[in-house]
Amino acid sequence: MSTYREITNQVADQWVAALKNAEETVTKLSQNAQRFADAMPSIPTPSLPGAEPFAKLNEALTEHLPKPSEIVEANFDFTTRLLSAQRDLTLRLLEVTTPGAKSDAPAEAPVAEAPAAPAAPVKKTAAKKTTPAKKA
Repeated sequence: MSTYREITNQVADQWVAALKNAEETVTKLSQNAQRFADAMPSIPTPSLPGAEPFAKLNEALTEHLPKPSEIVEANFDFTTRLLSAQRDLTLRLLEVTTPGAKSDAPAEAPVAEAPAAPAAPVKKTAAKKTTPAKKA
């Protein structure tokens, strides 16, 4: 019988293979579209009035915006860090809440606990008196 980790790895392998297949398909489609566009006769495009300010704006913005590859790298780095932190938290919670449970994850320095906040005074309210319903 397969373990949970083996089953999870098999599913992950299938997802990664599907993603690689999709990547190859998109690359081929892009190359074919470029070949098709290159084979088509060029169509003259009219110069639109007022296009110059938009071109200047585009150039100005392009200089200050990150490249798409930088955005992808930064977001995947963030996601990797976030998933790692979530995994560590979940494993730590399992260790704390499950008697005798020990994680397979590498041991890290213990997390310092925040000092307990002083208890807020409890406000007592008078009990509401109710009267029995009258019978008709």
